[in-house]
Amino acid sequence: MAASLFFAAAGRGAEPSIAATTITLGTSSGEIAAEVFQQPDEKKRPAILVLHGAGGTLLDGPEMRRVARELAGAGNAVYLVHYFESTGTLFARDASMEKNFGTWLQTVLDSIVAIQEARRDSSPVGIYGYSLGGFLALLAASNNAEVAAVVEHAGGIWNGDVERIGKMPPVLMVHGERGCRLRNTQSHWCRSCARARGHWRRTSFRGKGTDSRQAR
Repeated sequence: MAASLFFAAAGRGAEPSIAATTITLGTSSGEIAAEVFQQPDEKKRPAILVLHGAGGTLLDGPEMRRVARELAGAGNAVYLVHYFESTGTLFARDASMEKNFGTWLQTVLDSIVAIQEARRDSSPVGIYGYSLGGFLALLAASNNAEVAAVVEHAGGIWNGDVERIGKMPPVLMVHGERGCRLRNTQSHWCRSCARARGHWRRTSFRGKGTDSRQAR
């Protein structure tokens, strides 16, 4: 799964016919929606969660759906999780992120279990997280055997609290060299944690910002 997730998240996957549906996931904060993207056949495919950034599905939705379709085109069942619905959030500013981060993290963790149950498949999942979603993805994967691989795109370790990062699955960190919210010091912490606690790879795109369309 790790190779498929890393390759497709870079925007290189083929895109055959993709079916898109919406399901409901039960979480400790109530029911939320998840958009499902997969090829229209009966094959059992690896599951990947896509986590949007602070723009929510309102602003980040079109680009996250593009990412989801590319991941689905690479042979995965992809779930764009509407985790903001757990707090009634449309888009988030710093104060909202500080207030609701813990709830969103638990919603993501609950969503992993709900997706496994809906699929009747307990296999570990992959996570692609963009910006705020990248922060959530790293913590959701920490000490979590239910996560097989992570792509953290323009995110990092929440509030620089490296003590919250435990054993990690393979992680790919994707960042532009300009306009990045992740400061150099925190980027160093990310790399140090990943080296010590799991497999890691970091990719920087010279002259690019944090826009997910630019990591292609």
